[in-house]
Amino acid sequence: MLRKTLGESPREHRYIVTIPGRGYRFAAPAREPVAAIGDRTRAGQLTAKGRHLLNKRLTEAIGESITWFLQATDEDPEYAPAWVGLADAYALLSLYGASQPRDAFPKSRAAAQNALRFDPSLAEAHNAIGVVELFFQWNWAAAERAFRDALALNPDYADAHQRHAVLLIVMRRFDEARAALARAQALDPLSRIIATFAGYPAYYERDYAAAIRQFRVALQMDPNFSMAHFRLGLALAHAGDFDAALAELQVSKRLSNDRDVVAALGRVHAMRGDRKDAEAAIAELTERSKDTFVTAYAMAAIHAALGESGAALDWLERAIDERSYWLIYLNVDPALDALRAEPRFNELRKRAGLPE
Repeated sequence: MLRKTLGESPREHRYIVTIPGRGYRFAAPAREPVAAIGDRTRAGQLTAKGRHLLNKRLTEAIGESITWFLQATDEDPEYAPAWVGLADAYALLSLYGASQPRDAFPKSRAAAQNALRFDPSLAEAHNAIGVVELFFQWNWAAAERAFRDALALNPDYADAHQRHAVLLIVMRRFDEARAALARAQALDPLSRIIATFAGYPAYYERDYAAAIRQFRVALQMDPNFSMAHFRLGLALAHAGDFDAALAELQVSKRLSNDRDVVAALGRVHAMRGDRKDAEAAIAELTERSKDTFVTAYAMAAIHAALGESGAALDWLERAIDERSYWLIYLNVDPALDALRAEPRFNELRKRAGLPE
């Protein structure tokens, strides 16, 4: 923890040296100013506050985390972990609908590149580059290189295993994804985020019973974790339990008020034939789009569930243009199964560079 606070990786020995069989020794050279170490310590503390907010995975908290990360870079402009925090926060702002992908991800890349400039050995910075390549550039090969670079530098970096698993799911390499997520869980068994992601391979392989079990495991860790309620709701809907699905999604909406949850509610209403409620969700998303980013993919999924293939494909065209992160799931998302026989759908898949 002290190494992290001082911005030092386990392979560095600028400040702390491991003495085998005895412990540790402070090793900063006498010529290094005490003030500089103090700046780094304060930057580390500010970064830790930002990380705490970021891990809540709520839009307001993500926005607030950026303030702390920026303060950290002001304290110590060369403190790489603060730049990684900024990179992660900007990416999550888009993933959680508070910012346009074309606005957020270039900022995320720039912050990650700053981190690499100040510390090329920082696994977290390579992981942040991988996130941009995966969710925004759709450059699957570059994303995999970045995640593998991160894991080569730190094989015990749980978040890199988790993000790599998302790429593997997109590529339909489900067994590899399960192995990556199992490794991430072993490294960070208390992470409710990783516990939720551990249900993704089963969900996208249409093994809804297994996905439901895993999402409930995540909720046992934190009954108020919106993301797990959201994913559980989707799995229950595709398993045919619409009432339970709506109940879970309503809890998720109460906890987060997230636009993806509104879209999911619309989908479930459409799936069970409640056109009026599905159209109400479309109207709510349209109203929200006046003040915040609402991905076209959300609209596409509702129209697909309503059996309106033409409208769904039109919205997917817009989602391609806006670089919606949901597009990475185009090949595996059960919400789009009704569209897969459409020639236009195959063209969209090619535009996203996804394999057949």
